[in-house]
Amino acid sequence: MDNRTDGGNLFFRVLLVIFAAVFCLSLFVFLGLLRMQKIEKKKFAELRGQASAVQEEGGDSLEGSAEGQPADPYAELREQNPDFYGWIRIEGTQIDYPVMWTPQEEDYYLHRSFTGEFSYSGVPFMGKGCTEEGHVLLIYGHHMRDGSMFADLEKYRDADFLAQHSRIDFDTLEGPAVYQAVAAFYTSVDSEDGFAFYEYAGEPDEEQFGQLTEAIGSLTGQSLSDVEYGDSLLMLATCSYQTQDGRFVVVAKKVTDN
Repeated sequence: MDNRTDGGNLFFRVLLVIFAAVFCLSLFVFLGLLRMQKIEKKKFAELRGQASAVQEEGGDSLEGSAEGQPADPYAELREQNPDFYGWIRIEGTQIDYPVMWTPQEEDYYLHRSFTGEFSYSGVPFMGKGCTEEGHVLLIYGHHMRDGSMFADLEKYRDADFLAQHSRIDFDTLEGPAVYQAVAAFYTSVDSEDGFAFYEYAGEPDEEQFGQLTEAIGSLTGQSLSDVEYGDSLLMLATCSYQTQDGRFVVVAKKVTDN
C-alpha cells in the first residue's frame, strides 16, 4: 500500500472536516444574526407603536407640570430607559426610531438595543459634542444592508429625493421640531481629504459655523445661502461603503418649533 496515498487521503479528509465545520459555524452565525434582526425589528415596532400614540395625540400640546416645566410627551419611553432623548422620523423612509444620548460614552448604543442587550444594528444616538443648548446636533445610525436604521439616508444623494423628502421630524423633551434637509454629502473619517463634520457638533461659534457651512457648500457644490449663524442644524450620519471609513451625511435646518 502506498503510504503517500493514505497520507493524501487523510489530508483531504481532515480538510473536508475543517471546511464542513467552518460552513456549519458560518451558517449558525448567519442564522443567529437573522434571528437577532427579526427580534430587533419586532422590538422597534413595539417602541414605534408607543411613539405613534404620542404623535397622534399631538405631541406639541404639552401641558405644564406641577413645577411649571413642560411635561414629557415620551415619559413612558424615558421611564423604560432614561437614555432615551427623542424620536426621529422621515416620512417615505424606514427612518422612524428612538434616539439615545449618553454624553459619558457617546457610542454606548452603537451595538446595544433600547433595553441594553447586545444588538448588531444598535440604536441611533447623539454624537460627541452635542449639548442640550447646542445649535448643531449630530445623530449617528448604522447603514444596515437590509435597509433598516439609517440606510435610507443615502437616498438623499439624489437631488429629487432630497426635494421630495426634505421634512425631518425630531421630537425631544423640549417638544416636537421640524427640520428641512438642505444638503447631503459623502466624506471619509480616515483620509486627509475627509471632512471632520463631527467636530462642529454642539455650540460652534460664528467663525466655526461659517467654516461648517462653507465646507458643506464646497462638498455639495451648492451655496447654503439660506443658512446663517443662529440657525439650528441637524446632521444625520451613517456609514458609506464606497470608500474606506466612508460616511454619508444629511444636513437639515430647523424650520419650526412645536
